[in-house]
Amino acid sequence: MTIPEILDIRKPLLEYLAKDQEFHSLDDCVNALANHFQLTDEEKEKKFSGNHPRKIFRKRVTDVVSQFRIGINGVGTGTELIQDETKPGDASFCISELGLKLLEQNNSEITNKIWKEFGNNSTNEKNNLNISEYPESESTEETLEDLSKSHANQIQLELLQQIKNRISNDGFEKLCLRLLVTMGYGESKHTGKSGDRGVDGIIYEDKLGLKKIYLQSKKYSGQTVPYGDVAQFFGKCKNDDVQGIFITTSSFSNQTIDEFENKPSIKLISGIEFVKFLYDHDIGVSMAEKYEIKKINPQYFDEF
Repeated sequence: MTIPEILDIRKPLLEYLAKDQEFHSLDDCVNALANHFQLTDEEKEKKFSGNHPRKIFRKRVTDVVSQFRIGINGVGTGTELIQDETKPGDASFCISELGLKLLEQNNSEITNKIWKEFGNNSTNEKNNLNISEYPESESTEETLEDLSKSHANQIQLELLQQIKNRISNDGFEKLCLRLLVTMGYGESKHTGKSGDRGVDGIIYEDKLGLKKIYLQSKKYSGQTVPYGDVAQFFGKCKNDDVQGIFITTSSFSNQTIDEFENKPSIKLISGIEFVKFLYDHDIGVSMAEKYEIKKINPQYFDEF
């Protein structure tokens, strides 16, 4: 048979994870689905063309896993069909409660339209990835831009997981400072320690240090940042007459967003926004492949 498309893989992947509802690795899923589709060794090993070829079937399974992790409406919207293991360093995942409910509908396939119907109750748009419609089959030139955006979102999500699982709280504070310096905010000083009163770093916007920005960072795996933490940091910034930046790997509650989002003296940056900045400034990522897209130049033929 031909190598299955992304849309063909979605439902069998959920069904495999639903059998025991345990955590499985990507390799587990690739092997199980290869058996499900009765792929030959040649089909399993077939690769894309290019300078850095990847196995086609494994790449499509990886894409579906990434889509299910992110959700059709973005991280934190309740549309994720699988969830990650919470232990640091683990790369396994299991089916989510929503994934189980979706299978109960017994649809013949899981299209974007069907999936979106399960995300109508998502409300925390502040922390959503701006996801374009996921490709359900291999795309041609007109959808390359959408594929590029989808790939960027997947890399950003994986980057966030790397940060949560691999670096310490102290390392996260230093990473936040590095981003701000790379963005051109000025020189930095890491101040995070016990009793730091909520200030993990200071950005000096001028060489004399007359204009400062306070940094507070919180590395959380799942829970939202408590309102009191942001309120305390805001009070510290206001008392010292400085601006503040509060960065987290998770998200902020609706109460916190409503209270502080429009205050000019403090900026809230969620985990999703943070990794977007990292991605845009090439921090923690590197160029894997570059493609040249050409189009017809009709004027060229006018002289003939």
